[in-house]
Amino acid sequence: MTRKILVLMVVAMFAVVGCKKKDDDKKGKKKPTKNKVVKKDPVKKDPVKKKDPVSKPAPKPEVVLVVIHKVKDFGKWMKAFHAHQPKRVEAGVVGHFVTRGAKNENTVAVFLPGMSKEKLEAMTKSPELKDAMKKATVEGKPQFQWLTPVDNKMSKTKKKLAGMLVTHKVADFDKWKKAYDAFDATRKKHKILGHAVARGVKDPNTVYVYHQAEEVETLKAFTKLKELGAAMKAAGVTGKPSFMYLKGEHSANYPPKGDMKKGDHKDHKGHK
Repeated sequence: MTRKILVLMVVAMFAVVGCKKKDDDKKGKKKPTKNKVVKKDPVKKDPVKKKDPVSKPAPKPEVVLVVIHKVKDFGKWMKAFHAHQPKRVEAGVVGHFVTRGAKNENTVAVFLPGMSKEKLEAMTKSPELKDAMKKATVEGKPQFQWLTPVDNKMSKTKKKLAGMLVTHKVADFDKWKKAYDAFDATRKKHKILGHAVARGVKDPNTVYVYHQAEEVETLKAFTKLKELGAAMKAAGVTGKPSFMYLKGEHSANYPPKGDMKKGDHKDHKGHK
């Protein structure tokens, strides 16, 4: 009897151990996991940058018309001058530079760069211009000077600078121009901030030079330099030069013909 009980106890013990092992095996086994498909964000391509169109340099004006006259009322003249701008654009004018006399502010000198001398000349003879000048309180007969532009190195500042228009004749323009360029360091030393060079249309050996400075007195002092006199003589300047002292008043570039709206212009001196 005792022996049977021992056998049953051994069998029961093995049964318990077997069950426990199965349970441990179940616990130790990991359920197979399904491979999760990881969605990748689509690769964002950098937008193709459009190349900026290469801007062509503005064509050089064929001619510069300088108009000098006196006015009774500068405010009225300026208003009428702006109103006449569409006619100037039609005549091929690409901008303007308005100056006033340093001594007499009612003396006005206007520089008009144009693409066609023929069209610009026709404008000066038009009845519309005569009417516009009359409304603008112009007094007396205006002077017209026709120039061929050579250099334009005017100051880019928005300040209203003093100006000096120098006119003289030369024996040889190329020789003079070489000497003028070589004198640039001296001009800068004496506070000349910008310049433009042109030749007469009828007489290419008549030279027109516009100099800029902060003050008129700076320009006057520059003309009295001994080295300037020596340089002009060496450059082949003939005769006595004339000096016209001015004050820059207003400048603008015009949009192309057809793009312009009433009163539209790129202003360089602060007002329309």
